[in-house]
Amino acid sequence: MFFIFRVLYLTHMTTQKRSTKKKDISEAEVAVLVQTLQKINDFCQQIDSQTNILIGLSLAIFVFASSTLQGGNIQLYSLVLAIFAAISALIGILVMHPPQFMRKNGGENSMMFIKTIARHTTAADYAQTLSKTLASREEIIRQFALETYNLSTNYYRPKRRLFNLAKDILFTGITLSLIIFIVSFSLYL
Repeated sequence: MFFIFRVLYLTHMTTQKRSTKKKDISEAEVAVLVQTLQKINDFCQQIDSQTNILIGLSLAIFVFASSTLQGGNIQLYSLVLAIFAAISALIGILVMHPPQFMRKNGGENSMMFIKTIARHTTAADYAQTLSKTLASREEIIRQFALETYNLSTNYYRPKRRLFNLAKDILFTGITLSLIIFIVSFSLYL
C-alpha cells in the first residue's frame, strides 16, 4: 500500500507542470504521510504477532488444564483455568478478523481500499479516478489522511481492544486458578 502511495506521488510529480500558483506536494510531505501509514501497519502486525503468541499460550494452558480433568478427580482450579484459557483463545481468534460491528462505522473509504478499487468496472475507470486524485495536492493529502484514519480507527483499534480483552481474561483465569489452588491446598494442611 505504501508503495502505491509512493508511486502516486512520483506520478503526480512527473505529470504535473510546476507553477508558482499551484503548490505541488513535497517529498518531505510524502515521507511523513508514508511513514505514518507504515507505523500504523507495523502496529497492526505487532498486534497480530502478539495475538498469535497469546492464542498459542492459551491453547497450551487449556490442553494442560483440561487433561488434568480427564480423571475422576476434578479440581476446581484446573476447571477455572481451562475455561478462562479457552475463552481467551476464542477472543484471540477474533483479533485476527474483528467482527464487522467493531471494524466499520460507516465512514468513507479511501481510493486504496480494496472494495473501493473493486467497485470500478474496469482498470481504465480506476486509472481515471487515480488521475483525478493526482491532479490535486489537497486530494492526495486527503486520501492519505482518509487511509490513515481508517486504518487507525477501523482496523488497529478493534484489534487492540480484543487483544487486551483476551490477555486480561487469561490473566484473570490464571490468577483465580492460583487463588483457588492456594486456598484448596491450605485446607488440606
